[in-house]
Amino acid sequence: MPNHYYRCRPFLFFFLCIISLPYSKAHAFAGEQHKANDDVSKRQELFYLCKVWGYLNYYQPPIVAQGALSREDVLRNSIEKILSSSLTATTRSSSINSMVMSLLKDFGVPPATASVKQNFWDRPGMIRHTDFRWLQDSVFDNETQTKLEAVAAMSLPLQSFHYLEKGQPNERIIAVKPDMLRTSITKTESLLSLFALWNAVNYLSPHKELCAGNWDTLLVEYIPQFQAVATNADYVRLVMKFCSRWNDSHAVISSPAMESVLGKYTIPLRFVILDSSVVVQETFCCDSLNLKGWIVEEINGTPIDSLVQSYSALVSASNNAVRKREIARKLRYSKQSESLAVLSNGKEKQRLTIDCSQPSTSATQQGNQQTTYYQFIENQDKDTLVYVDLSRAQKNDVPTMFRILAGKAGVIFDLRKYPNFIMYDVMQQLVHPTSFGSISAFMLQFPGYHSVPAPLSCGKKQEYFGNVVVLVNEWTQSRGEFTAQAMRTIPNMKIVGSQTAGADGDIIKIVLPMNVTVHFTVAAVFDRTMKSMQGVGILPDVEVHPTIAGIRAGRDEVLEKGIEVLQQLIKQEAKPFKDK
Repeated sequence: MPNHYYRCRPFLFFFLCIISLPYSKAHAFAGEQHKANDDVSKRQELFYLCKVWGYLNYYQPPIVAQGALSREDVLRNSIEKILSSSLTATTRSSSINSMVMSLLKDFGVPPATASVKQNFWDRPGMIRHTDFRWLQDSVFDNETQTKLEAVAAMSLPLQSFHYLEKGQPNERIIAVKPDMLRTSITKTESLLSLFALWNAVNYLSPHKELCAGNWDTLLVEYIPQFQAVATNADYVRLVMKFCSRWNDSHAVISSPAMESVLGKYTIPLRFVILDSSVVVQETFCCDSLNLKGWIVEEINGTPIDSLVQSYSALVSASNNAVRKREIARKLRYSKQSESLAVLSNGKEKQRLTIDCSQPSTSATQQGNQQTTYYQFIENQDKDTLVYVDLSRAQKNDVPTMFRILAGKAGVIFDLRKYPNFIMYDVMQQLVHPTSFGSISAFMLQFPGYHSVPAPLSCGKKQEYFGNVVVLVNEWTQSRGEFTAQAMRTIPNMKIVGSQTAGADGDIIKIVLPMNVTVHFTVAAVFDRTMKSMQGVGILPDVEVHPTIAGIRAGRDEVLEKGIEVLQQLIKQEAKPFKDK
């Protein structure tokens, strides 16, 4: 990101003075001006309201005076004032400056005591992920500009993290105080949600460059959409669509109003998308029918391709593997207590009326269903190979785990389900102290900045010298990817499966009006070459995917390939295995 300031050219006034605005978008925006001049100028003022309010929200310590308005109420009042006003483009600029001055007063910003140096935003030992150049936009007069620039200079470093609330242990929450009198969404609450959400990502996320579209341009695009929201369902759906543009597998949305979008019932089938087909992977009903591996053609009268397309716009995914994963999950939702499904096995069709009123399993992943965290692999000598499910193993299991592994030629660690946080404990006996990457976290005292990547290391003393295979797929996310990344450093190891989710590092959540909760990534994880893991994740050494034939036969093809690869590693040893 460039470190210098610049002043936008005057002819960009009606283009919101934003950076990198595509020509097509700019042309469309100018066209709107001729059709609805007032709407365009209002959107410009709303655009700057969002930017200025967010800036003050993160950089100005809270007002403690009795009777002071909450930050949310300040924003509500400002939104309503803009929506009710009728100004021309000529007078809108002065209105923007008046709006800024009003916000500064409401936030209790003290008078500036010193001018801001040109290089103020460049901070040694930090990486800036937020663009502050808009403070120099020509829409601001000199007085407004001086006061805005001085805000951060007066408040940094922040002494209290006023924009966060306490949640569960190690949980960080940005809570937006709702209008408690509202049970249905309004234009004001809807725009408030957009502004709070946009600014949260703007100041805390290190991955905005991965979004589908310039970050400022997304704000321009979504202001009229959030302004036009009429129902709770429309509001939740729009939040989902906005989050889908982030391309972040951590961006999960939850709300009681989700039922109005997806439905409150669950089809007791589990789906997986293989190539372009939606396939039944698991059944929790219809026991007399062997539906595993059947291809879904239609649900409740809607062709499956149409459903896949509609859900694609509602999921945020760091890569295509996760997009398919999340679409498959949403296909299970139903607005009807009985769902009609049309399925085909290539030879015949089944038209099933499925009862969705009973709770179905929440299981979402394939894999071995053993009751313990380990088992000896079938069809092998009992003392040769071991399978370990790291989602089942606990911290106190680790000593026993390595007693079991002692003298064994190979082990398979399964990371296709979310593991417990025992990676460092497990790695202690698998490698000597080893670096496996680095991490950069957002800085609480300096919103918009992240720390310089700090090295990550694991291992203590290698005491297990057998061969290792690690199983991964699109369900290997966050902690699972972190564990797989560390395990890459194990000698004599291979990763088997498919691309992981590409969403690692810490997350934060923001709670919006109508009790809509959104999570997103706030840390950047890098491999040993300083390549970002976001979006990429872990790529396997040996790629293998489930097949329709394998699903029909009840096989775990990834595990089968893992066993095969492990046996090959053992055979490649120059001399028989023994403890070293």
